[in-house]
Amino acid sequence: MSKHLHLWEKLNQRQQATLTTIYRADQSVEAAQKESWRGSSITEKASVWRNLQYYFEPTSHESLLHKLLFFAGVVDQGLGSTLQVLE
Repeated sequence: MSKHLHLWEKLNQRQQATLTTIYRADQSVEAAQKESWRGSSITEKASVWRNLQYYFEPTSHESLLHKLLFFAGVVDQGLGSTLQVLE
């Protein structure tokens, strides 16, 4: 068994769903960034566009990550603890 698979299997179902959702959000942002690079010589560092924001002000737009986590069914009072453990 690989080291990564072993670590994955140690995560509970909620942690796995959260991490999978974060990965999918990252991949979505990366795909959009690659698309914007085509036909443009302007590029941003990955450290800029990979900074996925979860928290948002109530008066602003919902972040992509928050929306995807909501659809994954993991947004509740325990999400902050889950994110902290995964960090």
